Amino acid sequence: RPCFGSVNGICWSDEMIRFGRTRLCVLFFGVCVASSVGCLDDMGDNSSNEASDACVRGDAAYFRGLYDEAVAEYTKAVEADPLYARAFSSRGNALGNSGQDDLAIADFSESIRLDPKDVDVYLSRAAAYTRKADVERAIADYTKAIELEPEKLGVFHLRAIAHEKNGANELACADFSKVIELSPDPAWAFRMRGEAYERMGYPAKAEADFAKVKEAEGVVFDRRIEMITKSLATATGKMKLDLLVERAKIHLEKGDFAQAVNEFTEVIQLAPDEPEAYVGRGDAYVANSDFDLALADYSKSIQVAPDFATGYNGRGLLYQKMGEEAMAQADLDKADELGFNDD
Repeated sequence: RPCFGSVNGICWSDEMIRFGRTRLCVLFFGVCVASSVGCLDDMGDNSSNEASDACVRGDAAYFRGLYDEAVAEYTKAVEADPLYARAFSSRGNALGNSGQDDLAIADFSESIRLDPKDVDVYLSRAAAYTRKADVERAIADYTKAIELEPEKLGVFHLRAIAHEKNGANELACADFSKVIELSPDPAWAFRMRGEAYERMGYPAKAEADFAKVKEAEGVVFDRRIEMITKSLATATGKMKLDLLVERAKIHLEKGDFAQAVNEFTEVIQLAPDEPEAYVGRGDAYVANSDFDLALADYSKSIQVAPDFATGYNGRGLLYQKMGEEAMAQADLDKADELGFNDD
């Protein structure tokens, strides 16, 4: 399953097991699904200085990952102001992140009693229920969050996954359909709904959705290419070169290998010592099974930049395809030595 964004290393995905308030927005394909809140963001005028000071310390500890310390400080805030909903929910997040889900759920529930319209707390409690495999209660919280904010596509996605885990495939497909309606980039949602249709035994519906995946991805690629092309009209120097490389990569990702070759070639003509362009063109040649041309380009990337790990990695993988295991291993080892990272 893909990760649709992360904050402080917490993956917002369909398998999300941790959810915490942060001072950043958790983005879900460009849509904020976890608003920018912290303990102090809802500090009322009547809250005591003692509660305020405790929340400052609790937030500071929480964002450093010191959850036990955060719990202690949020507890001081709760004791100083027992009507302060955010202090309870912030403590719940810290408890959840330290593996104390039952206590976390109790705090989330108290926060909801005090402030029943805070969507984020329902999501936090749903995450805690999910960790405890209490899918029914998680679904109930996702549903309440949707009632409060019906345009949060990320919540529909999470509820769809919960429905699937609960064996309610029809309901899951309905939620995936809502995600498709709301999403600015619906390709992944078509794919997931198609997979659900497959599991349900509806091959025709699945095939139709998989076809829409390619169509939707093509629209996104074309939009990105159009934006870069507009930027190229005024770009110069290194900026122009970077934009050309990026556009060529998009053509490669799109599967338009001939155009990718043409665009990487343009980059090479402008900057003959740019190793990334040789590797990109080599990747396009590999996709077209032009192994000799690809091998020449990977080798050229290494020639112009002897410490370019990506060039060794590309050539090593190509040698594997060609059955040259010894040379493949030598190149892959060199790529590792140089710190190759395929992220």
